[in-house]
Amino acid sequence: MSQTNQQIIDRALVALGVIEAGESANSTDSASSLADLNSMMAEWRESGRDLNWFSQDTLSDTCPIPDWAEIGVIHGLAVSLAAVFKAPITQGLAVKATNGVNGITRTLFNLNLEQADMSHMPQGRDSGRNILTDS
Repeated sequence: MSQTNQQIIDRALVALGVIEAGESANSTDSASSLADLNSMMAEWRESGRDLNWFSQDTLSDTCPIPDWAEIGVIHGLAVSLAAVFKAPITQGLAVKATNGVNGITRTLFNLNLEQADMSHMPQGRDSGRNILTDS
């Protein structure tokens, strides 16, 4: 469900309560929010949450994040934008942002796990016994 940078920003601003669902941020707020999104993603990369982000400068471009990371990015951006828009961070938003960022961290950790090489382990042999019946 790839979305544009503008759609990600609008969803973050809806989550923050700055705009209503179905509305779009004005051009000034969108440009400022895109700069914050770039900064947030660069910060995440430095802290080990690398989503292969590259700096964005066009609101209509497809946002270069995996679909599974959208919720975490949207709610993380909403929290990041709270000070800019002088909007309160509700408990629900804080929980969604925390859960989303933790989900991204877990997923990236799992994606980066190396497969274990079990070729050195003994292959075992079939003794003809049934482990369920012990016969």
